[in-house]
Amino acid sequence: MFDEDIERVGNTWGNYLLNLEPYMSKTYPTTDGKAYESVLNQTLIKLVREIGNGEIHEIPYQPSMFIVMYNKTLFEKAGIAETPETFDEMEEAFKKLKAIGVSGITVDDAYMAAFFGYNMSRIIGVVETLKMVEDNDFSNPGVLKFAEIWSDFSKKGYMSRKAASNIFPAGQVEEMAKGTCAMYLDGTWLPNEIKGNAPDMKWGSFAYPAYDESICPNTANNYGAQCFGINKDSEVADEAFQLITFLTTGEWDEKLADYSIGVPMANDSQWPEQLKEAKMVLNSTTTRMPWAVGMESNPEINVKIKENLAKLITGSITPQEFYSNMQK
Repeated sequence: MFDEDIERVGNTWGNYLLNLEPYMSKTYPTTDGKAYESVLNQTLIKLVREIGNGEIHEIPYQPSMFIVMYNKTLFEKAGIAETPETFDEMEEAFKKLKAIGVSGITVDDAYMAAFFGYNMSRIIGVVETLKMVEDNDFSNPGVLKFAEIWSDFSKKGYMSRKAASNIFPAGQVEEMAKGTCAMYLDGTWLPNEIKGNAPDMKWGSFAYPAYDESICPNTANNYGAQCFGINKDSEVADEAFQLITFLTTGEWDEKLADYSIGVPMANDSQWPEQLKEAKMVLNSTTTRMPWAVGMESNPEINVKIKENLAKLITGSITPQEFYSNMQK
């Protein structure tokens, strides 16, 4: 069996996966007499069929979104009544947070590429952002615009000073959990990852704000899941699939979600309190963006982003130098 992120299971190991369509219409002990497919989250089932070119080769579980996770208590203290939907509103939120001595947003090295990709999608659009990676061409003026925005935000103290040197999970544990930073562009798995450090945190979430609605609205987001797949040459495929149904429906689907502050796979499941706002974002999403909007597809690009974003945040390079460096 394979067990990993939805795109890595389907794309990285796609040639090794068994076609699971013959199993989808059958009933199993945990499906209450219903066809297996009918009890699952239909948004994710549709997605795995798209990844599998019309066939199901992987079974999703633990649905997730990559969105802005925020500390509700800090928002309330700063007088932020509504979550920002545009860059201008985001800057206003940053100002109010700074006024109470709190950093607006932070990032770890693990998510710098995703941070850059999400910003670029909002500035130049999803298609153009993906094209930059495909062509390995970062000459788009939007890259300079990104650098100008975040150089300015960093100078104003809106981006955490620690962000440049944070090695995962420093930003999560040393800033978010301690209440010195209010926001983090991360996955809905974040409350689970730091629940031991911040068991009583009031979590909220919202879609990353739009820079220009006509170019890319905040209804474009990344969502996915962990996924199980079965080796196409397995001699125990039936037994492997029975294990998958056991883990993705019924009692153990619910227990896994409960233990991990996650989301069950059942299509009528309740989302945990910490992620209720994330469910609203998912329901309003009209365009699915791939993970990091492609920025982790090429390891060399990933490294280049981390290196130069860290320098930009600290002010050791100018926006123009960031732009030039990303083109080399």
